[in-house]
Amino acid sequence: MMDSPEKAVAEAEAWLDGARNAMAGEAGALNVCCAQAIHSIIRANDALCMKFIGHKPTRHEDIPHLLRKMISQGKIKPERCGILREGGGRVHNDGEETC
Repeated sequence: MMDSPEKAVAEAEAWLDGARNAMAGEAGALNVCCAQAIHSIIRANDALCMKFIGHKPTRHEDIPHLLRKMISQGKIKPERCGILREGGGRVHNDGEETC
């Protein structure tokens, strides 16, 4: 099956459910929880990019640029999210940077 925003969202939700289940388990499962949460975020980003830009990123480093592109095109409201700067750090909704 070809990748699509809908498939990516379904997979993101499945990864997130797995993370929740791992979190409810024993303490050793926290690494599994973190890995599944990360995969959920990656697939959610893939879904956004495929829906609004027409392709998903090939490298994780491309995400900040693509998110800024979606914000500049009005696809994502800037007040609804912080955005990662290229090179690290996070810009909060109020514009304040942290590392």
